[in-house]
Amino acid sequence: MPQVFPETGIISLEKNCPIQHIHSGTDTPRIKTSDLINDGGITFISRVRVYSAGGQAIVSGATTLVAFDTETFDGDSEFNTTSHLFTALSSGYYQVNGSILWGSPENGKQYNLYIYKNSDKHSTDWKTAIMGTELSNNISDIIYLAAGDTVSLYGYNGGVGACSISGDTRYSFLSIHRLS
Repeated sequence: MPQVFPETGIISLEKNCPIQHIHSGTDTPRIKTSDLINDGGITFISRVRVYSAGGQAIVSGATTLVAFDTETFDGDSEFNTTSHLFTALSSGYYQVNGSILWGSPENGKQYNLYIYKNSDKHSTDWKTAIMGTELSNNISDIIYLAAGDTVSLYGYNGGVGACSISGDTRYSFLSIHRLS
């Protein structure tokens, strides 16, 4: 049975429970893990999935941050749709998956997708376009993140001109899930 302490705005989930929720009176009825005080070593599972609603043109010869600007879900507000960065709230191992679909890649040219941890390349998927049709880069890795570490996706266009990536949530996305 939850205990409510009106003088402090704290709700304790059960007697002697190490997790408490601070209620400011303006909170929505849904309690997010970022609203909780955790004094008992309990870990929370973060889940994020984002995509770029309008697609994006990636210029030739440059490694470019993929501008994911729309959240499918983000329970703990760890993804910033302005900076396009995921920032871990807690340390642990994270499953990171990414995909981009290039619209009209140039035949014989290289197209890459990178997972960046903080400001460094961590994982790479590279492909060479064949026959000028659509090309998909897909990447997946398990990465240890300390609280405050960031994750982002970057694309590289090895063609001569700019190449667009799809804005369809089915083809160009980033998903992150804390494992432990």
